Amino acid sequence: MAPQLTLLGYDALSGAMAAVTAILGVLALGIGLFGWLMTDVPWWQRLPLLAAALLLITPGWETDLAGFAILAAVYWHQRQLAARFKAVPV
Repeated sequence: MAPQLTLLGYDALSGAMAAVTAILGVLALGIGLFGWLMTDVPWWQRLPLLAAALLLITPGWETDLAGFAILAAVYWHQRQLAARFKAVPV
């Protein structure tokens, strides 16, 4: 757990950043485990999502940046897939 989350001896900005990255990490963990974002998440996207979750939950700006980049890439790909599925007539 990041000590910034307790706000004891840290400023509010570092506590807010720790809270946001922890929430994003838990979100990535849930998406990776349940396999649903905007469409079904294939297994080859679940593995990077689980890695992103661990990186986002771990304290440190380097791990946060790497985890956010992975999460953003999977989110972008899911938006592309969702738009493609919407355009297909049933």
